[in-house]
Amino acid sequence: MGTGASSHNLNGVPQEQPSEPRDSGDVSAKLSSYIGDADMETVGKTLANVLHDDICIEYFAVHLANEHSSENLDFYESVDHFHHEWDLDHKNATDHIAKKIWQLYVASNGPLAVNLPSKIRIASEKCIISNSITRDVFDMASNEIYNVMNRDSFSR
Repeated sequence: MGTGASSHNLNGVPQEQPSEPRDSGDVSAKLSSYIGDADMETVGKTLANVLHDDICIEYFAVHLANEHSSENLDFYESVDHFHHEWDLDHKNATDHIAKKIWQLYVASNGPLAVNLPSKIRIASEKCIISNSITRDVFDMASNEIYNVMNRDSFSR
């Protein structure tokens, strides 16, 4: 998975300052020239396909920045990075990453807080506060944000 429009630190967690939006130009024309008209039908058909192509992610990140919702992709990619570190069994790193993700994106007063139902926010908060961090601590939140991006941003 790509890095989106954010500026990541060494732990892969986006820094607190939102990135500057890039010049979008004619995004679909540029994307079509990169992918090719034939493949555009396949790659651009689903958000899942876009999220598995670094160039497509970059264009989607520009779109999200223009919509003022780039924190959604940053959060989604941060959770993906958290899963990757967990799978590599980097326990110290994953605890730090989980706490940073929660502070930036999940806490209601976080500088890049994503729009989550309170039930999901509270479930993640309990795990973080009790220091019972598991691989799936952000899965409900990540699924919610994926659905938001798919429904509200990707469809445009």
